Amino acid sequence: MVEWCKSCKDRGRLSIASRQVDGTPMCEDCFRGREAQGVPIALAQLRLASVEQPQGAQIREGKPMTKQIDWNKVQEERDTGATVTALAEKYSCSDVTICNHTKPGRAVRRNKPGRLEAIAERGSRRPSKNGSGRSGAGFADVLADLRERRAALDTERDALDEAIAALEKVG
Repeated sequence: MVEWCKSCKDRGRLSIASRQVDGTPMCEDCFRGREAQGVPIALAQLRLASVEQPQGAQIREGKPMTKQIDWNKVQEERDTGATVTALAEKYSCSDVTICNHTKPGRAVRRNKPGRLEAIAERGSRRPSKNGSGRSGAGFADVLADLRERRAALDTERDALDEAIAALEKVG
């Protein structure tokens, strides 16, 4: 983009700025204190209009509008199990864009009910130090601790879900 000399522009002429002094664009002549050789603004506008817009061309001003995607909604859809490819097609963007703005579905990967109990019944597949093949009696304590931690996390998650819902109602 061309930057014009502010001093010349204030006097009704256009000169291309080649320097910046305290954030003010200046042409070489104004910087040196000489009379600027800029073109009158009226002539420059006529010339710029003929150069920038060939016959039959359409004028596009500014950037094209960027997509306004609600990434929270996309994340919710991904959490419910939608594939990255399906989301990319739905929102007209690339798979990489979806991956960069969202995380893998958390709801899909939650432990199924009874999974910890099944692991406990199966026992450890590593042989214990005594050679019996079972890991020992301490496994029930570990399982109880894991159940307590899961219950605590579930209550925290429920509280967070309620807080999010309340904020969504307000906002």
